[in-house]
Amino acid sequence: MPAQTDLCVVALGANDMMQLVPADRVRNNLLSIIYKLRRRDISVLLSGMRAPPWFGAYAWAFDAVYPEVARTADVPLMPFLMDGVALHPAYVLPDRIHPNALGVGRMADALAPHVRSALAALRTR
Repeated sequence: MPAQTDLCVVALGANDMMQLVPADRVRNNLLSIIYKLRRRDISVLLSGMRAPPWFGAYAWAFDAVYPEVARTADVPLMPFLMDGVALHPAYVLPDRIHPNALGVGRMADALAPHVRSALAALRTR
């Protein structure tokens, strides 16, 4: 990450979720990333991920990680990066998991206001 970076969007966790990595490990990894960026004076926007409901108790634990990390680290949160994209056949590849070009466009459109807001908050500090 270049030294002159003002904002880093931390958007990860889907692979952890698909591999059922324990929620507390995901939490600790996200916090570690955020704190390392902070030490470099780089602000963070956390982009959340959600597990499908058929993951049962794991989904509840996993879904709670992102709001908790955002509160703990005091960073802004986009609740779910793939909102309106995940599980919608028009927006995912044939694997029914990864977004296609239309899905990526929807994700970028949804993320943009969060990025603008986070950058605006930096200017007022």
